Amino acid sequence: MLLWLFGILNLLLGYFNFVHPYQVMAERSSNPATYAKAINNLAENYITILNQPSLQMEAVPPLLLTPTSAAEVAYGLVTGFFGSTPYTATTTLSLSGSTLWRYASAKGVLEITPLGNWSYFPAEAEATDTVAPTSNKLSNYRSIAEDYLRGWSITLPPKAIYEYLPAKGEQHRAVWYLSHKNKPIFDAAITVYMSHNVVTAVHSTLGVTVAPGGQGQWINSASDILLRMEQDPYLLALAAAQKEAGSNLMIESISLGYHTSYTVALTSTPAWANPVWRVLLQGGDLLYYNAYNGQRIYP
Repeated sequence: MLLWLFGILNLLLGYFNFVHPYQVMAERSSNPATYAKAINNLAENYITILNQPSLQMEAVPPLLLTPTSAAEVAYGLVTGFFGSTPYTATTTLSLSGSTLWRYASAKGVLEITPLGNWSYFPAEAEATDTVAPTSNKLSNYRSIAEDYLRGWSITLPPKAIYEYLPAKGEQHRAVWYLSHKNKPIFDAAITVYMSHNVVTAVHSTLGVTVAPGGQGQWINSASDILLRMEQDPYLLALAAAQKEAGSNLMIESISLGYHTSYTVALTSTPAWANPVWRVLLQGGDLLYYNAYNGQRIYP
């Protein structure tokens, strides 16, 4: 009898300590009233959400990103971009102080970091044969980028997640991210920069291997992040500046993914990528909020 009562007591304690708190959090976070309150509060601060994010809560583990070596990618890239065209190879320093392997030819310039990240700048901006249809320009940017990469025999990673990022200045961006369980890894991507139907540069940070980093932890929902955003002085300052210009600050999307605060691009040691809520502003600027604690981590 005592053992039976002890078992029942443990089940009750487990429910109230673990299951019930999550049910309460999930109900609060996915509750349409909570989302509506957050949206209204942001609107009072001249901030408009254009697309509703997912309100689902889940347990998400961090990821461990391990950089690869430039030697693993250099030969194939140089051969692919330059072919039989003569080129010169030098080393230089990037703005961050890291070494760059620089290959230059009449076709363009290829720069590779020791970690396998690379950028290619064509000597003359290269137009594709794709004609931009006026009815579906966003799809056309993807087609232009895919045709360009295919022409250089650059394959996209399996299960890559595609995204069009709005133009910053004259530059439109077609981006493919590495993914883990249908979530983009924002630090690990290949980006094709375009001005209209002309490719001006390609940048890749795909030089990493990805491994799950242990037990999943419950994250803040999008509603929780929205409630924190209304108290974020940086975001409020952007909204105030936009108000002076005569309009609201427009948020294009809020997406759940992974982010390492750029450390993986600057160090040869593995870096942890934590789940984040990424906020995309209309105009292309990005903000990242740690999904575990809700703090803004960039900028």
